[in-house]
Amino acid sequence: MEHTVELFKPMGIILEEVDLNDPLAGVMIQRIDPNGQTAQACRSGNNDIDICIGDLILAVNGQSCRNLPFEDVMDRIIATETDTVVLTLGRPDDTVVVQWPNGVSIGSKAGTCLGEVADDAEWYEISYSCRSGGCGTCEQMITENGGSRTRYVRPCVARVPSQTETIRILTQNDIEHLSP
Repeated sequence: MEHTVELFKPMGIILEEVDLNDPLAGVMIQRIDPNGQTAQACRSGNNDIDICIGDLILAVNGQSCRNLPFEDVMDRIIATETDTVVLTLGRPDDTVVVQWPNGVSIGSKAGTCLGEVADDAEWYEISYSCRSGGCGTCEQMITENGGSRTRYVRPCVARVPSQTETIRILTQNDIEHLSP
């Protein structure tokens, strides 16, 4: 899937080469700073920003970055003279987007442990101590595909489900607004 986002500078994202042994393999989003502008915009409900850890940078301001080394991609971002940068991003079609309350989203494969995805998203509001699901301290409410149906999962043992496009981990505020 290919899509475009417009981000304010400084963007609050960390880029990395896809393959350190092949500098022309591409550049990807390696981290989204939970305190950065991109995460802040996502937390505030800006639905125009669809960016995930794992997305590939395909173009900067309309200029292709396919098969360019990291330094060239960074040079294009730095050379942007406006307050915003337009990134064209690529994501595999079978990716499940897991959206965390801290504004960080991760493109994940179905079957991945949700606790590991939380750790990658720097969502430290849940406990990882038991790893068996027995204590229930990590329990989180989620919704899938933007629907109104919610359910509880225990990330320490839960897996990213298949046949869904988006999972959103709900905050207490979200949960209170769902209650009649």
